[in-house]
Amino acid sequence: MRDETSSPSKKDRIFSILRKFNTEDIKLTKPFTYIDSYGTSQSTIPFDHGNTSKPATIENALFVHFGEMIGTELLHGYLESEDDNGNKRFFQDSFQMPSYDKDSKFDFEKIDDALELALLYEEAHGNRHIRDYCSSLITRYKSIKERHDFAFIKENNSMPKETYIAKLLGLSERKKANQIIILNLDSLDDELVELVSSVISRLIFDKLRSLSARNSYPVNLVLEEAHRYISNDPQRSFLKSNLIFERIAKEGRKYGLFFIISSQRPSELSRTVLSQCNNFIVHRIQNPEDLSHIRQITPHISETTLKKLPSIPTQHALVFGSAVNIPTLFRVNDASPRPRSDNSEISKNWFIDKDQVINI
Repeated sequence: MRDETSSPSKKDRIFSILRKFNTEDIKLTKPFTYIDSYGTSQSTIPFDHGNTSKPATIENALFVHFGEMIGTELLHGYLESEDDNGNKRFFQDSFQMPSYDKDSKFDFEKIDDALELALLYEEAHGNRHIRDYCSSLITRYKSIKERHDFAFIKENNSMPKETYIAKLLGLSERKKANQIIILNLDSLDDELVELVSSVISRLIFDKLRSLSARNSYPVNLVLEEAHRYISNDPQRSFLKSNLIFERIAKEGRKYGLFFIISSQRPSELSRTVLSQCNNFIVHRIQNPEDLSHIRQITPHISETTLKKLPSIPTQHALVFGSAVNIPTLFRVNDASPRPRSDNSEISKNWFIDKDQVINI
């Protein structure tokens, strides 16, 4: 109320604050009394040079008449009033902002209030462009808040963090219970897959880093369809979450964390992650961009070997890297049980009788 901006601007900001944040004693419709210059208690505010009056409420005190608030000083007196013991009613001299640990639980809905209050606070101190500067942040928050895919963020999960990490690592009561943990994220959008996989990878990485006996519990992350969440395109990165994969690729070995990355589009993967890979198993590739990408990341492979990639038979692959002495073409063993990955028989299934029942 005491800044140097115009009264209409101050009124709009104060209204914004009190509509969203208010108490029984400080709200727009709260009536109050004040002592006038004659020492008399008053419950109305003079208006139009004293010819008329309005009830003394915070809303009426903020009314702008000819460019000035009609009840500014009266409102100051109410907000700075003292109780019978001489203490300020609405001021806390010893107030301190609360501090939180990084793993503290919080109510997701309160982020909306905290964000709005922070913006109003900056505007009250003269930063009139703060909403423009934070427009991307506000848009991202609203997207997370309104999308059904992110409903899990708002849930109050009571499982302790250490228990959840133990389940990810296949541990039960500090004993190894599972050798392989499968997380199926097929039904999620790419943006959410990137977010979830990044958080899980960071939890595992931080846990292995904190072990007193370094490299004592090796973990191998197998990332299927990795182009969905380890993208080389910064525009596809959700809040730069996939930077954890680059850090793991560069530092993970000394903590016992390793990657197996599987993708049909190597040219879309992060170059930093691929540059840290020691071994490559390459099936048939015909896309010129992917071929060029493989040529760049594996300079020790001859041109003759690379020319074989577009014509490799089904169930065959080329392996090269530190695990083999020379690049080798091999046949992959038959899977048991066999996955449902056969090609569609178009010529058989396309032309069917119009009266035939189709199970879809």
